[in-house]
Amino acid sequence: MLKNKVTELLKIEHPIIQAPMAGGVTTSELVSAVSNAGGLGMIGAGYMTPLQLQEQISEIKKLTFHSFGVNLFVPTDFHTKEDEVKLANQLLNPIREKLNIPPKEHIEIPSFTDTVKKFDE
Repeated sequence: MLKNKVTELLKIEHPIIQAPMAGGVTTSELVSAVSNAGGLGMIGAGYMTPLQLQEQISEIKKLTFHSFGVNLFVPTDFHTKEDEVKLANQLLNPIREKLNIPPKEHIEIPSFTDTVKKFDE
């Protein structure tokens, strides 16, 4: 067992932090299992709505009394170029085809204002 400032601050037994994988890969069961084993389970909440995050936190609290973390995407101002987005989308379409995913004709880029609004929620 390795004790250091990180394990003390996070109230964990082992200096292991489970990767917070956004997009639905990180389940409540995974987060709680890591925390129950002495590491720090992490919710990948970058794409979650406030309600989804609240529900997952409630689920995890039923599965563990140990510490766990929440990882969010903190918005910073961004600028996109329409031609670069179109090119990236075109390059991804052959990969989508190989994976039997329908091609996307148009990619909608969220505005910075909308991104900040969702984060504030």
